[in-house]
Amino acid sequence: MYVEDYVVWPEEYGCGSSGIRSWIERNLKKDKLDASPLDKCASLEPKPFPTHWTPKPQMYVEDYVVWPEAYGCGSSGIRNWIESNLKKDKLDAARPEKCKPGTAWFELEGHCV
Repeated sequence: MYVEDYVVWPEEYGCGSSGIRSWIERNLKKDKLDASPLDKCASLEPKPFPTHWTPKPQMYVEDYVVWPEAYGCGSSGIRNWIESNLKKDKLDAARPEKCKPGTAWFELEGHCV
């Protein structure tokens, strides 16, 4: 093999011609574009679920999806549970303070608009 130049290849693939380096770089970019969103699950450190959320449903193994808000990966059933709780949290955050369950006003009056 005749090499006109000698360069370091990316990702510790070694050294050799700049032509091979370009080929490696093109394929690395293509692999990154082709990668499934699930590929990021392998390196994802999932965050814990808030304690006020209802008990987590049983684990499902029928499918494998990325969960929202960096909660990790797993079944679409758990994803739906997460999304439901996120919606509830968003609605609760928008309520006036006196209308939130657990406040004295809410418990005595029992209603809020």
